[in-house]
Amino acid sequence: MALVQPYVLRHSGRWSQCLALIDAVVPRGGAPAVQFLGTVARQVRTDRVRGKARMWLDHLARTRGITSRELERSAVPRAGLDAQGRLVLDYGTRSFTATLDPSCRPVLRGAAGEVLKGLPAPRKGDDPLKLEEAKQTLVSNRKLIAQTVRNQTSRLHEAMGARTAWSWEAWTGEALTHPVLGPMLRRLVWMDEGGTCFRPVEDGSWVDAGGAGVVPEPSTVRLAHAALVGPEEALAWIRH
Repeated sequence: MALVQPYVLRHSGRWSQCLALIDAVVPRGGAPAVQFLGTVARQVRTDRVRGKARMWLDHLARTRGITSRELERSAVPRAGLDAQGRLVLDYGTRSFTATLDPSCRPVLRGAAGEVLKGLPAPRKGDDPLKLEEAKQTLVSNRKLIAQTVRNQTSRLHEAMGARTAWSWEAWTGEALTHPVLGPMLRRLVWMDEGGTCFRPVEDGSWVDAGGAGVVPEPSTVRLAHAALVGPEEALAWIRH
């Protein structure tokens, strides 16, 4: 998927090749394939390619008894990260952990928590097979994280313009707890049904532009926009 998506986005005019690629990778692509289809359906200008992506999205959604929008929301790749946002890379006798920094870039750490530039060289006692698997896992998941961040950034930008609303339950129970999407959402400003703007923070609370705690209405939430608030509040959030 990491190779197919850039090609389709750049060369959608070669529609016959793009259609063949979509048909080849989507049936076995899982969550990354759903995100790929959503990106193509939104960004590609070639009608045949965009239509093919939309057709596959609708088909996959129908097989699950949900809408295509719900499918996209539920199919954000976790990129190997657990519920605590960690990817454990096992060498057999020792292990290393990759987590995301506030900008959603993977950071690799050793057993003592020290930041590493890359996986260390093998030493006596390490399992060669696990070592090779750890290297491949780190490379592939770094690519998947980067691709997921790009796809979700595009999707969130579209949702802001369309004033898409999330139910409180779906937003707090699925999106905000997701190991990749959650950190992205905590960098954005949200608005509840009553018009109160807030930002979710890491400890599970909510703050206003001044950093004070607020309690949003537990109904629906949407991304805030400067067009929806006064200029003073918009400037306060920019400063925040």
